[in-house]
Parts: sequence; C-alpha cells; structure tokens
Amino acid sequence: MKDYIDAATSIECVPAVQRWMGQVGMGHRKSPQPEQVLKPGAVFSVRWQTEGRHLKNRVTNPTVVHNPEFPFPGLYSVHATVHVITSEGTVALRSNEQLVPVGGSRVMPKSTLGQLSHVEADGKRAMLSLGSLQKIKPGDQFEYKFMSAQGKLTVTTVKPDYSWGNLEVIFPTNGTPPARLTEVTLIQKQ
Repeated sequence: MKDYIDAATSIECVPAVQRWMGQVGMGHRKSPQPEQVLKPGAVFSVRWQTEGRHLKNRVTNPTVVHNPEFPFPGLYSVHATVHVITSEGTVALRSNEQLVPVGGSRVMPKSTLGQLSHVEADGKRAMLSLGSLQKIKPGDQFEYKFMSAQGKLTVTTVKPDYSWGNLEVIFPTNGTPPARLTEVTLIQKQ
C-alpha cells in the first residue's frame, strides 16, 4: 500500500511548473489494488526520500500524477494530492501547504509557467500573465507547443503583474495566432 500511495501522490506547487507533456501507453493491471483498512482515528503515513529537484521517485501515470522538476532555486509552496478509492467512492485528499526550499534558497523563484492573457488581432504581440513580481525581465522568452501549434513570445515590456512581448508563430505556417489563455513556458537559457 505504501508503494502505491508513494507513486499515486501528485505534487502541486506555486509558482506553477509545466506539467509533463506526452503520451503514455496504458498498462493492464494484473494484481489487485492494494487495500488498507483504517479504524476511526487511526493514522496511516508514508515517507520517501528523493535527490535532485523532484519530490517523488516515481509516478503511476505522469499525465495524471505530477512530479514537477523545480527549475530554479527558491522557496516553493507545495501541496500533495492523492485520490483514495473507498468502498463508497473515490475521495480526493490534499495535504496542508508546505514550504520547500530548493537548492538551499529561501527567496521566491522565477516563475516559468504563464498564460497569454491577450493576443492582438494581428497576432504579432501578446500579453503575458507574469510580470516583474514573478521575476520576468525584458528579453525572457516563452514558448507554447501543441500538436497543432507552436510559437514563441519574447518579452519587451514588463509591468509588476503582466508583460507584453512580440509573438512569433512558428507553426502552423499560415501564422494563425494562439488563443487567449494559451499556456506558455519559459525557455531556459543554457
């Protein structure tokens, strides 16, 4: 049961980090789901230890169970969530908030995940939902990638709560701009 809880627990964090993207072939379970009966007031706890910038060692399905890689040192706000199957249905459990210092730092890390709050009609400029309060600077570049679209935003103007930038549509080749609220991810400099 502890192995299952370890692998089925999902991590949420602030500032948000891009979730794993891709497809996973569905496995066919051969063994029954582990069970644990808890009497009223009983406690069931699970512990694990990791290395690097992840909080988990494994996941049951990366498209559903999240294990973000923390891209920058800093103090992240973290919640753990898990769906527990009971005899009366599935229950979503969420932990209390924990502050996790990554890389030994206790400063706020740079945000790497945002949304295009507004896209101009000509598709050449867009507003980003992140600003200087999230450590965004002119020259930062964000990208979006989907099976049907790909593009890049280069930040030119930064305000406290938002930024503006030049938008380059890479795909589709007809230059169709992305929709409002498209998620974008910081392109990290090597």
